[in-house]
Amino acid sequence: MTSPIYDPRADLEGPGPATGVVTTRLAKRKRKLPPVFVMVPMLIMILFLFFGIFGQWVSPYDYTDQDLANRFAPPGTPGHIFGTDHLGRDILSGLIGGARITLIIGFVVLVFGVVLGVGVGVVSGFVGGRFDAFMMRIIDIWLAFPFLILAIALVAALGGGLDKLIIALVLVAWVVFARPIRGEALSLREREYVLSARALGVSRTKIVVKHLLPNLLPSILVLSSLELGAIILMEASLSFLGLGVTGGEATWGGMLSDGRAYIGSSWWLATIPGIAIFALVMSVNVIGEWFRDVFDPRNSSRAQVKQEIALP
Repeated sequence: MTSPIYDPRADLEGPGPATGVVTTRLAKRKRKLPPVFVMVPMLIMILFLFFGIFGQWVSPYDYTDQDLANRFAPPGTPGHIFGTDHLGRDILSGLIGGARITLIIGFVVLVFGVVLGVGVGVVSGFVGGRFDAFMMRIIDIWLAFPFLILAIALVAALGGGLDKLIIALVLVAWVVFARPIRGEALSLREREYVLSARALGVSRTKIVVKHLLPNLLPSILVLSSLELGAIILMEASLSFLGLGVTGGEATWGGMLSDGRAYIGSSWWLATIPGIAIFALVMSVNVIGEWFRDVFDPRNSSRAQVKQEIALP
């Protein structure tokens, strides 16, 4: 058996490249930018956000203005890119105005739903006991009803108007956050750093703020991005049924409802608002799925396995 030949140049050249380190750096660089299939939904989302924020300045017409002499103008008509409806109103102006209403309702409901749902979930999971049992029974009852049916009942009970619609959707959305966050809070309260903090006499409020909430942020972000699409779709459904925003405001669901009677002769009245709803909800859901993949612990495990395999 021959002994290995010693090469003095190896000491001068230093150790070879650490394959695992290189692989990890490349993986981090790839994670800085989202993949192409996420970039397109992000651009669509940015476009709708632009219309929602600056819509009143970029809208070509006031959606309430009617031009009965120019009813049912098809897409591509000069001055009306997406055509006009049965009252001569500009479809593009309606889409821009509807984007503002949709995004206002979506984000306001999301913020209040997160605050209420996360608050209930954290307190229920961390405190436990009778309060936890009571809140879980409330959530079980709430989840027994289809969300759309529950929203219809709440809107009918509260009445019309933007504020009442937001309240109804918040009362539907909060349970989506409460149950998963409660489960994670139950797990986190048994961690060593939480038990150590409690043994040292740290108050419950400080433990929740400093230890629980930072560890819950990834889950909250993923749930929020996924729930936003459901809120937008629910608002469009209520508007389609005539239970949405009143007062002549443009809503995508309302435009879709108005155009369904003319779908055979003037397809663009219902098709274009439907495409807008589909594009926004799809974009939000794809971004939410990407967030879930980024923050999924199993992805970190796979990355760790790949790193270990790549090591010499």
